[in-house]
Amino acid sequence: MKRQTLALGFVVLSALVACQSATKASSSPTSQSPEAIEATLDGSALAGDASWQSAIHSDKPLLLVFWQSWCGSCVQEAPLVQRAFQRYGSRLAVAGVVSGPDDSVDAEHLNKTILRLGLTYPQFRDRDLHLTRLFQVTGTPDVILLDRNRKVVFRGHELPKSIESFL
Repeated sequence: MKRQTLALGFVVLSALVACQSATKASSSPTSQSPEAIEATLDGSALAGDASWQSAIHSDKPLLLVFWQSWCGSCVQEAPLVQRAFQRYGSRLAVAGVVSGPDDSVDAEHLNKTILRLGLTYPQFRDRDLHLTRLFQVTGTPDVILLDRNRKVVFRGHELPKSIESFL
C-alpha cells in the first residue's frame, strides 16, 4: 500500500513538473524570422487542413496554444482561451495545438476533454512535431501570439494580461 501511494505521488509530481517546466522554458521567443515561421506553418503536416489554412493565412494575429489534455495547467487555461476566442474571434485567429504522434496522445481522452471544456476554437494535432520544434516548445501550456506579419509578439504559459493591446 505504501509503495502504491509513493508511486502515485511520484506520477503526480512528475506531471506537475512537466506542466510547470514550460513556465521557465517558454519565456524566450523563437529566433525564427516571420518568413521562416510562415513557411513552417505552411509546410507542417497540417497544411492540407482548410481550418489550419484559414487560421495561418488570416490577416488577423494568430494565437497558438500548445497543450495536452492530461496537463492540469492546460485544462485550467483552456476556458480562458475559449473566452478570448469568443470575445476576439473576429480580430484574432486562435488554434489549439496538441503535440505528439498517435501512440503518445490518447485521442479519446483528448476529444472528451475538448467536449467537456466546451472548446470551440480549432484544435490541431502536431503529429510530426514540426510546429513544436519550430517554436521550441518544451512543456505545456505554451501560449504564442503572432502578429499579422507572423512575428512572435508574446510567449508565455498563460494568456497575455491584455490581448487587446496586441490587436
